[in-house]
This record gives sequence, C-alpha cells and structure tokens, in this order.
Amino acid sequence: MANVVDIFKSRQRKSDVTEDKDGETLSITPAGRSDLVHVRKCTSCTITVEGVAAKCLIENCSGVTIKFKERLISGTLELYNSVNVAVHVSPNHMLPSVVIDKCSNVDMHFHQANLLDKIYTVGSKDVVIHLDPPYPKEQPLQFPKDLEDSDQCITSYYRGKLITEKMLRAGGGYPTTAREEAEAEQKAKLLEQHVEKMLRGMLSKGGSQPRPVDKPGDKPTDKPTAEKEGDKVEEEASTQDIQRPPSAVTGDALQSAKGKLKPTETVERHIPVVGTGGRGGFNPAIGDDEDKKEYFDSSGELNSKLDQIADWIKNSKHCIMFTGAGISTSAGIPDFRSGMDTVLDTGPGVWEERAHSNQPVKRKNIVNLVKALPSLTHMGIVKLHEENLVRFTVSQNVDGLHRRSGLGSHELAELHGNTNLERCKKCQREYMRDFETREAIGVFNHVTSRKCDDPKCQGPLHDSIINFGESLPKEELDKSFMNADKADLCIVMGSSLRVSPACEIPRIVSKHGKLVICNLQKTPLFAIADANVHAKCDTIMAGLLQRLKLQAEPFKLKRRVEIKSMKNQSGSALTVTGVDVKDNTPYSFLLGVSVELPGEETVRIAEEPLMLTLPSCNTSSMIPVQLYFHGHYGEPSLMIEHMIDTTSQYVMVYNPQDGKWSYQAMSA
Repeated sequence: MANVVDIFKSRQRKSDVTEDKDGETLSITPAGRSDLVHVRKCTSCTITVEGVAAKCLIENCSGVTIKFKERLISGTLELYNSVNVAVHVSPNHMLPSVVIDKCSNVDMHFHQANLLDKIYTVGSKDVVIHLDPPYPKEQPLQFPKDLEDSDQCITSYYRGKLITEKMLRAGGGYPTTAREEAEAEQKAKLLEQHVEKMLRGMLSKGGSQPRPVDKPGDKPTDKPTAEKEGDKVEEEASTQDIQRPPSAVTGDALQSAKGKLKPTETVERHIPVVGTGGRGGFNPAIGDDEDKKEYFDSSGELNSKLDQIADWIKNSKHCIMFTGAGISTSAGIPDFRSGMDTVLDTGPGVWEERAHSNQPVKRKNIVNLVKALPSLTHMGIVKLHEENLVRFTVSQNVDGLHRRSGLGSHELAELHGNTNLERCKKCQREYMRDFETREAIGVFNHVTSRKCDDPKCQGPLHDSIINFGESLPKEELDKSFMNADKADLCIVMGSSLRVSPACEIPRIVSKHGKLVICNLQKTPLFAIADANVHAKCDTIMAGLLQRLKLQAEPFKLKRRVEIKSMKNQSGSALTVTGVDVKDNTPYSFLLGVSVELPGEETVRIAEEPLMLTLPSCNTSSMIPVQLYFHGHYGEPSLMIEHMIDTTSQYVMVYNPQDGKWSYQAMSA
C-alpha cells in the first residue's frame, strides 16, 4: 500500500507534523485544507484535529487517541506500524477510506455505519469498529481464516453487516473482492440478457433496417424523405449504435450486441454516473465538438414546428413524455453534457466540466436539488397530464422535481431513481423524504442510516439512485416499455439520448408512432425523429400550451399530514404522520411538532416517529398542533386546529410567492 507521506512529497503538499510527544494533550489546527496531518513517534497522547485537512497519517505511535472535529477532504486516514490507537470521527463527517498497515489493538469510532466506506488492512490484528445504536456497539474485524501476513483485506458494510474479505486487484488495478467481482459479473449478465431481450423484440417487430444516424458535423435536417417513402437506408456505425443486420439474421445480431458489451468496465471505473452506458460502451462526456454544438431554430421554424406538434398532441390517443436533465436547467440544476460554451446559465454539463477540469467555469444560477423550484416545463407536463393529453412520463432525472410538481408514481417512471426516495429491500416499502437520502460514498453502496418503520420488518433502507453499471428498477422499466408500446407519440424534452437502456424507449415509439425531440444539441436519434426542435425547453412548453389554449399553474408546494389523537390513561396520545399527496407513501417533510395547551407546558418532539403524550383535556376541545418544516422554500411553521380524540388528514398548500400556508381538512 502506498504511504500517504510519499504521495504528499510527490505532489509537494505541506505537512503539519507532530512527533516525539509523550503523555501530552495536543490540538492541531491545519494551516490549509490541502495539508497532511502527520503524527509520528508519539506515546500516550490525546490529539484533537480542529480544522479541515486533506489526509492524516499516524506512524510509529503507541497509546495515541486522535479525535477529528472536522472532515478529511480527501477522506484518507492511514495508520502505520502503531499499537493501541483509538480514532474518533466526528458524528457529522465521513471518513470513507482507512488504511491500517502493520498495526494492532486499533479502535475506530465511526458513530454511524454510513460514515464508513472501506477499511483496507494488511498485517494487522485486533481491529474493532465502534458504532452508536441501533448498530451493534462493538464489532471486531473477523479476518479470513486462511489469511497470510502479506494478504491485504477490505472491510465494508454489506447488507447491514460488517464483513472483511481478501483484496483482489481488478484489471485496471482497482481494489475489489471476489464477492464484488461476482456481483459485478452477475449484473453484467443481467444487463446482457436485458439487451438481448430488447433487441430480439425490436427485430421481431419490423423487417426494415434501422434508419441512419447523422455523422458528426452534419447540419440538422428533417427526417429523410426517402425513408418516409419506405426506402431502406444503411445505418452509420458509431460508438453510440450497434450496427444491426436485417431481422432475418437475429442470431448474428444478438451475438454482435454481446460482443460490444464491456461489463468489466463497470468494475474498474466505478464512476458514479446515473444509468448505464450507451451501445458499444459508456462515454460520460461528448467527445466530438460538433456534437456539443447548440442549435437554435429561427422564429419561423420554431412556430411552424410547434403548430405541427400541438396538432399531433390533440390527435394523439396515447402521448408520452420522455424527459432529461435539460428540463431542469432553468430550475438551476446543471445538466450532464452541455459544452463549455453553452448558452445555459447553469454552465457546462457535469461530465463536460470534469473533462475540462483545468478550465474556469462560470455559472450564474445553481440551486441545491432540494431547494429547486419545478420549471415551467415541469408544470406544463402536469397540466398536460391533467387534461389527458399526456398519458405517461418517463424521466431519467433524479432531482425529484416531477414528483414535487404534482405527478404521482402511477403516471411517472423515474428510471434512474429519485434523490428524495428510499426503499426497504426487505419488504419493498417506499419512503419519501424532504432531504437527499443518499449517504453512502461507494458507488454500489446504497444503504442509508434509517430503517423500515414497520415493526414486523425493520429492514435497512436503501437510496433509490441508479449508478452506472447498476440494473434499472424492473417496475419502472416495465411501466416505461409498456407505455412505449402503446404510444403513438413520444415527445423527448431535454435529453441527449445517450444513456441506455432508457434511450431505447423513444426509439421503440418511432417504429409505430411519431417521435419529437426537443434538445439544443443533436442526438443519436436525430435522423429517425419526425421533428427536431432546437430551443430551450421552457420556450417550447410555453409555445405548446399557448397553441393548446392551456395555462400551467404556478408551482405551489403541496403536503398531506395525518393527525391522530386517542385517549389513554394519562391523557391523550397524539401522532403526526406525513403522507404523499398523490398516494399513501410515507413522507418525511416535518422537522418537528409542538403542542401548547392553556396552563400546561409546551410539549415538543423533533424526531420521527412524531408521537406526543398530552395531558387530559375535554374531548370536544380543539388542540393547536404546530408543524415545523425543513424550510427549503422558506416555509414558516403552520398551526393546525385539531379536534382531540379524532383522526383527520389535512392537505396543506404553500405558495413560495407570498410565503403563506393554507390548509383544508379531509376525511381520513
């Protein structure tokens, strides 16, 4: 294992060195965030690291206790040739990567399992992990029985348990284990089976060869006339499309598809990307400058296209929407593949910025996911659903804005997950949260610090985000393909259509219906679309709503809460539960609840389950229940008058424009 001191020397980073101390209590405040905290040759000392540092090395020490008040921004702590060492991590900060090399009697205090990603050990023994309830308090590392002194191990939480396994090196040198490689291979097989099934279905539906894809640099044009007349054209081979022969050679086509899959890359790269790679391999950023170019239709072209699309919507029997990150840029959320010179206020896409990390980036309008307001496009889609002009929406976005705007889970498929949604893998119960649920650092680690609240289950909860190399949720995928088969019109908004298998959904619709693509850049499906519209999504949606004589409602935050009070021997028990407006999914959007009764002390609760015990009162009286919210949109607290010894549900509506709540009671 590489020593972090050598790494810092090679990069000419500054080190804060503490050495040759005996029996002292010390405080270290790193001079800069890029500093290395280096403790060596110290005995019986207690050391507190007060500030943020890059990394930390404890070397040749005995009886040392080190406490971190802040985080290590590179997340690496190395213990080398030391004995009787105790490490305390701040409860609010992660320490994802720990290296323990030739050490014994090491106590690591992590508080919560989600603050730990991986522990790498070699030649060490008697290592104990300490956690707070509800986790087991002390968990010694159980090393494999056949371990040799030179063997390296990886310790991590797997399905709620601490496991230690021998380390392997994947093809690119990435540390992994036999279990992780087996799981990655299984995921690759499942993905391969899904692609085979998908291709088999495509080839069995039509006998014509696929239509051509534009070469990089071609100027956007309408769908080729020859194809509308039924003439066959050859498909250009590219990294985004697997060339397929006529349907008569189905077996060869499947074999060709299998040959172009690269499942081992999902093991070696571990890139935290939403979704899986496109055909022929995954490329997060757009490599060709011509493909990054943004186009804008003239006023006349745009009006003509919108007239036609509005007419198609009116006459459609089953229209579906397919949305990508582009519909959220006006809400202040950057997309993934816009170029460095994009006109968007959110600046270049996430992958484009990473590909040009040495260039300065200017962004005018960036908003945290939980604070973002649904855009005009989001609200327009809700309106089209309400008018039954759109029957279903498929989204690649994880920002949660479709659910927040008012779409229910029955009319929406979130293929790549929802940052506000977590799920119990044991009983499959779902929970919506008014915060980002993802806590884990490891790409394939999705366990959160919460558990299912069903007393009969209490299984660990997992965030719903789908990263590169992971299988898409079957239910969401099935809903999407079912609606694609029914659809006679698919409108793509704000997607580069470069992530599969999601991008196959518009392609399927194009075989038996009309395909409209609304995006500033060209897409790989440009040539097979019936209309390509080059304008910002909000501009397009405003034009369509105008032609359909509709108006999208301004966004208002809607919440539903159930308040239940029941008499007991000591007074009354009050329970407050958040519920999703569209279905009965539990929804955690309350920070706390308080009740203040005349002549009594105020009763408060600030953690779920929100259950209070109230003193005895008249059963016909009303009790004031004060609700406190996360305040992402500046929501003030709200007081609801609830009748004692009853159960009622209340729908609450918050207007971000005037900062006021309103609510209405409904029967439970």
